[in-house]
Amino acid sequence: MADNKTDKSIDLENARVKYQVAIDKNISESEIQWSRYNAILFFNSILIAAIGFVYDNAFVGNILFKESLALFLPLFGLIICFLWLQMTIRGFQWIDHWIGTARKIEKNFLSDQCDDLNPILEGNEFSSRVVGWPRTPAGSYVLIVLIAILYIILLLGQL
Repeated sequence: MADNKTDKSIDLENARVKYQVAIDKNISESEIQWSRYNAILFFNSILIAAIGFVYDNAFVGNILFKESLALFLPLFGLIICFLWLQMTIRGFQWIDHWIGTARKIEKNFLSDQCDDLNPILEGNEFSSRVVGWPRTPAGSYVLIVLIAILYIILLLGQL
């Protein structure tokens, strides 16, 4: 009987450690995701400003160089948007993985330990009740697609 109680306390302690690791990984992945997202958004802002400068009549230089830049910069921006979308999708998959792992541990091991505090399970119930607002990943994808559409329009204007 004593071994069974010891095994349960070891399992509970292992669950607590794994839960903390999953939460820490989720926080870390979220920080990485948003840092990467903001950096690429900033880069796109600079690229769009450079394209605006190329289109400006005050831009002096070789006409062939100007036309090449007007074609190359939006194409480059479109490639960046494709890569950005792929990185963003993958980043949100990792965030979902770690929060799902924490949710599973909380449900299977920790929910009966503290009935009044189950942040992952309660947070999931709350987020599923919020209706009418897009989830964060969807909003992120929409912004990337809108910027890509801008680059496509600029490219089509050059052809």
